[in-house]
Amino acid sequence: MDKIEKTADTNLLVYKKGYTPAYVKTILKKKGLDGLRIVAVLQENRFDNLDFLSEYGFLTKLHITSRDDCDFSFLEKMQILEDLSINIPGTSVIDLANQTNLSNLSINWRKQIQHISSCNNLKKLTLIEFREIDFSAIKSLKSLSSLSIKTSSIKTLAGIKELINLEYLSLGNCGSLKDIHELNVLGSLKELKFDICSRLRDFSSLSVLSSLEVLQIDDCKKIKSIEFVVFFPKLRKLTLLGNTDVEDGNLANAKSLEVYYTPRKHYNIIIKNKTADKIKTANIAKLTSLFGKRLV
Repeated sequence: MDKIEKTADTNLLVYKKGYTPAYVKTILKKKGLDGLRIVAVLQENRFDNLDFLSEYGFLTKLHITSRDDCDFSFLEKMQILEDLSINIPGTSVIDLANQTNLSNLSINWRKQIQHISSCNNLKKLTLIEFREIDFSAIKSLKSLSSLSIKTSSIKTLAGIKELINLEYLSLGNCGSLKDIHELNVLGSLKELKFDICSRLRDFSSLSVLSSLEVLQIDDCKKIKSIEFVVFFPKLRKLTLLGNTDVEDGNLANAKSLEVYYTPRKHYNIIIKNKTADKIKTANIAKLTSLFGKRLV
């Protein structure tokens, strides 16, 4: 066999054509790797199907990226998976009925996902291209502590109040979302992120997130005010980066926080950020050492 390749960030063996289940099982044990990574994007790496995975029932971690949709019936044989990533567009049925051990799932959403409610041990969920109007499709996942949305057509947060154990929520590129008042029931929420949610202008409906420590509102264009941050007693970090613009210009309520923001002429105060300044100084020093002169 050729020299093996592994992922740097997830400690997975990169699958190559010709690998057998026995070989993969041996390499995983010998190299201390956590599972298998399949990347079928380039023509030479693409597969007619993924049926061979039916013989890999010993895997606890499987990540797949492919340009081609396929038959996912191999999941019936993979009943001890704890970490599953399926980054594949398409309309084929993905039946998760046997995935009761999953704790981490990342999936390119499709209407044909079945029995997601069987994943009753799921802690972390990432949904890509989540083409639903709200969260009704996943409201049964009460064990979730982390939910990330990467592009969605949701218009409301209906259903999210059922996810009472959420500690982390990231809403990215949700261009139709206008109302977020239902977040107030999430008393365990510690980190809340909005990124490219351009129709969200008024955050004043957020009022009782007693556990919130980190709030990010990036590239959300114009927001009316940040006066609402006074309702978060544990808040320590606030980011308002990219094109996010606080219309009333009043940043006074954030002056005791660690704030990352894009300065604007109408803002009433300048908030110093020691952490950001240290990072900037360190980066300048590194560039200076590389290029041999002081950079500003």
